[in-house]
Formats: sequence, structure tokens, C-alpha cells
Amino acid sequence: MILNFVVGQFTDNFQILLVVNAIIGILFFYKAMEYERKHINLGLAVFLFSTILYFYYIGIMRLFLAASITAYALKYVIEKKTAKYIIWILIASMFHYSALFMLFLVYFSTEKEEKTRKIQHIILLVTVAMPIIIYVVSQFIFPNMGERYSNNYTELGQLTFSIGQFDKLPIVLLTFFLYKDMLKENEHIKIYIVIYALAIIIGIYGTIIPIGRIEWYMNFAICIIIPQIVRAVIHSKYKNWVVLLIPLIIIYGGIYAYKTIYSGANGEHIKNYSNILFKE
Repeated sequence: MILNFVVGQFTDNFQILLVVNAIIGILFFYKAMEYERKHINLGLAVFLFSTILYFYYIGIMRLFLAASITAYALKYVIEKKTAKYIIWILIASMFHYSALFMLFLVYFSTEKEEKTRKIQHIILLVTVAMPIIIYVVSQFIFPNMGERYSNNYTELGQLTFSIGQFDKLPIVLLTFFLYKDMLKENEHIKIYIVIYALAIIIGIYGTIIPIGRIEWYMNFAICIIIPQIVRAVIHSKYKNWVVLLIPLIIIYGGIYAYKTIYSGANGEHIKNYSNILFKE
């Protein structure tokens, strides 16, 4: 890992590597949220990131950096700067190969004006193409990427369904319900909605092959979508509901963080670190 080498030139203290990794990752994520500051409540976005995303990333350092760089690069999709977006995704892929999946967003950076049909096209395309992509990658690419990939990512499972795979669906449905109001506030919110909706599809196909980590490139969208929902509600005829909506968001973030730290699959890795919340 490049960061290991650079930090290793100055110190062999692994804790320093963790600190540097966190600083870089948080900086990129913050800049991605700050980019939308005119359309969202930045404080609420930071709260969602710190409770829903950050604790998960503590145990997966390379993915943290790749996902943060990808989140930062989304602004180049919005600004239609395709070349810059591709360059940043390639940089992200130097930390984790899975970042290359996010190149599909180039589809949104090739026209000056967004069209609603593009949302439908990309969701349909990914849904239909994903089984083909999974087969090609698992059978022809992963076997040539070393023992880790050849042993864990080449055997295909069965497509199964569970309630947990659709945990993002209520938020997606709410965005479609408030879509016109959200679009008035932020004309490119549709890109974030597409990203978050596709996370459901990735979760479903993740039962065939372990591709769940790709979801974490898309989960960042929640830091933009929910604050955008709150703003849309405040400026709509449903504004009185915001009194209930914000406490629900705070409770949801708190419960998510608690489960991640103390009962989630990643919790055992997180507890290897000491801080004010838990001791090693």
C-alpha cells in the first residue's frame, strides 16, 4: 500500500498510520459533503457520516481511503468533467480495486443536461448487466489476481433474498415521494438517488459473490440524501413533520453506531483500538 510506504519512511509506529489514514479519509469525505453545503444542512450530513459510516471504516483502511476519494470525485460527475472524474477513480483504485466499479457514473458526466430517462437507463443497465459482470469477473479476472481473490471470489453462490437487503428501500421511496421538492433545492440530487438505489441492487447480488463492499462507495449518498429530504420537507406542505423527522434520524444514527461498535460483524475489529468509547 502506497500510504504504508510513505508513512514508513518517517516512522514504524502503526498508530501513526491509522491517524494519517483517518485524516486523509475524513478530509476527502468532508470536502464531498461541503460541496453540497448550499443544498443541505452540513451539520446533519457530518452527523450521518460519523454514526453510519465512520465506525465501519475503522477496520477497513484501504476501502476507507478509496471510498472517500470516490465521494470527493462525485463533484466532477456533476460538473461534467469526465476526465478528472476518471483520474480520481483511478487514484482511488490504487487503494482498493473495487473503486473501478464507480466508473459507471461516467454515464452521467457525458451530457450537459441531466435527463430523467438516464436514471431509469442506468438502474436497468446495472440490474441486467450485473450477473454478466459477476460471472466474467469471478471466472476470468479474480483467478489472476492472487490467492486471496482466487480462493474467495471465484465460487458463485445462489441468489437469495432477505429483509436486510432492502434496508435502503424506505429512504429511496421517500426520495421519489419528495422528488420534485428535492429537485427544486438541488437539481443534481438525482445522481445521489441513483447511487443509493443501486446499493440495493448490489446488496441483492452480493448473495452470489461477496461484492458487498461496493455498497460502501454508494452509502455515502445517504449523507446528502437525508439532509436534502429534511430541507425539502421544511419547504413543502409537510413542514410540520420535520419535528418528528429529525429526532428519528438522530435515533437511527445512534442505534446504527451502537450496533456497529458492539454487535456488528465489524465490531470485533473496531474494539482492537482504544479511545473514549471503548478500551482494548
